Amino acid sequence: LRKLYDAEKFPKILILEKNNRLCSGASGKNGGFLWPNTDSLYDYVDRYGERTGYEMVEFAHNNAVELEKFVNENNIECDLNLKDGNLALARTKDEWLELVYSLDLVKKFVTQYPRSTMKMENFELWDHDKCTANIHSNKFIGGLMMKYSGTLWTAKLVYGIIKLILSMNVHILTNAKVVKVDSIEMVPTISKLSLENGTIIWARNVVHATNAYMTEYINFVRDKIIPTRGQCMITKPLEKSYWTYGMSANNGREYYHQLKDNRIVFGGCTKENASEHKSMDDREINAEVRREHELFFEQWYPNMTTKIEIEQEWAGVMACTVDKLPLVGKLPNSKGRNEFIIGGYNGDGTPNAFLCGKAIARMIANESPFQEGEGKGTVSFVKAYLPDRFLLS
Repeated sequence: LRKLYDAEKFPKILILEKNNRLCSGASGKNGGFLWPNTDSLYDYVDRYGERTGYEMVEFAHNNAVELEKFVNENNIECDLNLKDGNLALARTKDEWLELVYSLDLVKKFVTQYPRSTMKMENFELWDHDKCTANIHSNKFIGGLMMKYSGTLWTAKLVYGIIKLILSMNVHILTNAKVVKVDSIEMVPTISKLSLENGTIIWARNVVHATNAYMTEYINFVRDKIIPTRGQCMITKPLEKSYWTYGMSANNGREYYHQLKDNRIVFGGCTKENASEHKSMDDREINAEVRREHELFFEQWYPNMTTKIEIEQEWAGVMACTVDKLPLVGKLPNSKGRNEFIIGGYNGDGTPNAFLCGKAIARMIANESPFQEGEGKGTVSFVKAYLPDRFLLS
């Protein structure tokens, strides 16, 4: 809002953080991937149709473009690396064929829509030999290199944004857990926010930008969001740098990259672990998932000369939706209040959140979130992300 509109239009903006420290939830604990999920285009097209599938990957690509521009313009130090790319690896023939099919779909899309911001030169299929020569493992059949994608330190990005917005007369209140939002009879368009500590706050516009915690106080999402605990680790420094790009395996269920100090950040191994679903507790570490993290490198990188040792582990609660699409837009059934929701990223918040936030700002100002993209022949928002899809289905 502050970047798009004059302060006179929205004079008072208040951010409520339920914890005592900003960026201490899942957003500050993720693996740090700016991954456009082009490797999953085959799945998106199968689930949602060609047009929506294309929009999803184009939107994520544009999110990276806009985020890079924002970071550079505001001199935010967040270790953003969009030069080395990300590599989606295939362990089986089926996974390899899915990568090939996804790339074929990208080619079809950019041919049909020449104004697309995605370019074919940003993608390259790696066969078994090229993978073996570059990733220090002969265990993978091949991979899809997505050159314009990469990694960043998410918490540093958030702290950089916080520093920026504090200079723009935006206020932040911590230890401010919202437990209820309702209306007042006299002015039904005004929202009344009740905090856990008894504080009452009145607002003309409310944006619920949270993880699965929103299921505790928003009725609409309770049967649509599944709290899912993710788990990451960081290793002790290795003796050398093995890769400068990020990687994923098992259809994105495991993901990892190496930092400048040669430590490896690794996450995943939880999507098929039933104990991690419907879990809101991010204080505990799952020993079974920990063991899977350790076994991953033993199994898939047996030739690494340094034994992988875990330095630190942590968990974060993600908001996974029942249809695997984000929830971004006006909150249905809000009884005339101007309430919006932005979340339910299914673990893909970093590749989508920046432009989703911009779309919400447009909606608050009663403007179309699609207009900017349509004017440029690209995608500035995905219609399938609107929450009212559940009212129509």
